[in-house]
Amino acid sequence: MPDDRDVHLTGPDAVDWLGKRGWHVRSYRGTFRLNADLIWTDTFAIGRIWHTPAEIEIIGSDTEPNVRAIVVVGVSGDHQVVNDVGTHTLRPGDHVVHGNADMFSLITHEPASRVVLATLKTRLTVQNPDLLRNSTSVSVTSTIASIFISAAHASLASPITEASAAFPAWRRGLENLLAASLDSTARDRYSFTSYAQSEEIGRAMAVIDANATDPSFTIRHLATDLAMSKSRLHAVFDGTGTTPGQLLRRTRVNLANAHLREARPTGAELARVAKLSGFGSVRSLQRALAEQRALESGEHAAQTLRVPSPVDVAVTVDVDKLIDDTKGQKSGLEPQS
Repeated sequence: MPDDRDVHLTGPDAVDWLGKRGWHVRSYRGTFRLNADLIWTDTFAIGRIWHTPAEIEIIGSDTEPNVRAIVVVGVSGDHQVVNDVGTHTLRPGDHVVHGNADMFSLITHEPASRVVLATLKTRLTVQNPDLLRNSTSVSVTSTIASIFISAAHASLASPITEASAAFPAWRRGLENLLAASLDSTARDRYSFTSYAQSEEIGRAMAVIDANATDPSFTIRHLATDLAMSKSRLHAVFDGTGTTPGQLLRRTRVNLANAHLREARPTGAELARVAKLSGFGSVRSLQRALAEQRALESGEHAAQTLRVPSPVDVAVTVDVDKLIDDTKGQKSGLEPQS
């Protein structure tokens, strides 16, 4: 795994370092200085960058689909962001999301720093998919952004590498923190009537996250774990726009999508993914994926689901055909009727 830590460069060396990583320095004032730390693999990167005033253009790939999300989080100073939706100011704590095939510019008129995390979109399991649409800019007022930034700083100061046993869990932790930070911007996601209600929903989400991979886990078990009746549990979610059952199902779909990034969804692979993501059968997984596609694309959208392959090359999966091909066939995970 390439590991660029404790980087301190000036002038052409600083410009060249950024250029080799896909960031073109269009202009700068005075002597250009750069401090940076970066950890990256083929599908993941986390870094922090500080530099003197400059205009930097992010050069998108014209040969790859937009399967990655690159999230820039302001840490210090103001960044002017110029992308296909216009120009706006990225202040400390604010986020901007763009795809790996997009181009946009960052302009600073003062020394400024930012944290950047890049990963596959399917690994950022945000509640609102609009947050991952290209060139999305969001303002964060919660403490979660500060927690994510602190975690990024601590990680980049640590000796962790891709060879570390903790690397997969560490990566997932950073991705989940970033997803939580993005979700915290959706103030209309839940209309809490009280602080107590928000606490109860938080507890419910934690229990779901811990048990979603178990196909036998149901809302009845959730209510038992939370020491409340099913009617009380549903009352807690009143006004949120979702139900406990929908939240559990969405969590399992997100898990399935995360596993599908590494597998061509043949019948055998779908059986494996169904087992890993808490679905009791391949058929129920296929139905959930089809429903998700209908929700995201609309009733008359193209009948395909795009997922990245192990080498991040998009493959097209005809969900309807998969459902038709397996209709009537019993998976080893499907209960016999």
